[in-house]
Amino acid sequence: MKAALLIGNGLNRCYEKEHSQISWSSLLKTIANQYGVEFVDNNSFPLEYECLVNSICEVTHIPFDDALMQTKTAIAKQVEAQSPPINSVHHRFVDLPIDEIMTTNYDYVLERAYSPNISLLDIKSARVKDKDSNTKSETKYSQRRKIALSGKVFHHIHGEANTPASLCLGYAHYADYLTHIRNYVKGEVNESNGSISDFSQKSALQKLAKRHWSDLFFTHDVHIVGLTLDICEIDLWWILTYRAQLFHSNADIRNEITLYSNNPPDSDAFATQTALFERLHVKVVSVPPTVDPTTRKADYISAYRRICGMIEDSLFQRHAI
Repeated sequence: MKAALLIGNGLNRCYEKEHSQISWSSLLKTIANQYGVEFVDNNSFPLEYECLVNSICEVTHIPFDDALMQTKTAIAKQVEAQSPPINSVHHRFVDLPIDEIMTTNYDYVLERAYSPNISLLDIKSARVKDKDSNTKSETKYSQRRKIALSGKVFHHIHGEANTPASLCLGYAHYADYLTHIRNYVKGEVNESNGSISDFSQKSALQKLAKRHWSDLFFTHDVHIVGLTLDICEIDLWWILTYRAQLFHSNADIRNEITLYSNNPPDSDAFATQTALFERLHVKVVSVPPTVDPTTRKADYISAYRRICGMIEDSLFQRHAI
C-alpha cells in the first residue's frame, strides 16, 4: 500500500510570527482594512469571506464577480512569495519517502522546501498536463492540476496562488467544487477508465489510475497533518463519509487514513474528535505539543517532528521501505 500526505496550515502557523507566515484571519483582515469594511474574526473563514466580498460591493459599487477576483488576487499575492524557514519542519515532511503530497494551502512553501531555488515560473512549468482535464474548469477547480518535481507530486486541492481564480474561499466555491468531486467519484461524468465506485465493487481499487487527488483517499494510506478539518471543508468531509459508506457496500477498502491531532489524549476535545472520526474509519493519533513551564509556549515544531517519526514507522510497517 502506497502512502500520501494531506498537509494543512498548521505547519505554516509554527513560524507565523518569526517568519512572516500569514494566517487566514490575517489575510482577510488586511483586505478588509484596504477597503474600509468590517472584519469579524469569530465567523468561519468561508462565511466571513462571502460577507467581506458583499461588503466590498456595497462600498465600491463594483459587480460581485469583480470583487471576488480582486480579493482572490490580493490573497494570492500575499501568499505566493512565502518560503519555508531554513531547517523548518516542512523540509522533514517533503523528504519522507512519499510521492503524493496534497495540501489545502495556496502557497508554495512545500515545493520550496523540496526544491529551494525554484521560481514561480518553474512551478508553473512543472504543472502536469492531464489529457482528461478541461482547461477552463481547471482554472477555477483544482481536481487534476498537479505539480511534479523530481518524482514528488504536489496537489493544491483548494487552489494555488499562481491561479487566483482557483482559490477555494467562499461557500459558493466549496459547493460547486463538491459537485464536481462527487460526480467524478461516483462516476457520473464520462470517465473511460471507470470510477471509484466501479473499482471498489470489483475489488480492484489499486488498479485505478491517479487522475484526481480524491483517488488517493481510496488507493493510498493518507496521513493528515496540520489540518483541523473545519466543518466548512465539505469536500473532504464528503469524501470521508462516502468512503465510510463503501465499507458497508462490499467494497474492497484496504487503505488507512490517519489524522494526527495536537489535542492531548486525555482531553474532551480529543475524545470528541476520536468519537467522530473513528466512526468514519479514520484513525486519530494524539501528538500534543510540549509546553514550556516558564513561558507557557507550546512547542508545535517538535510535535510535528514526532509526527514525522510516526509516519516513518507506519511506512516501514505498511510498506516495508
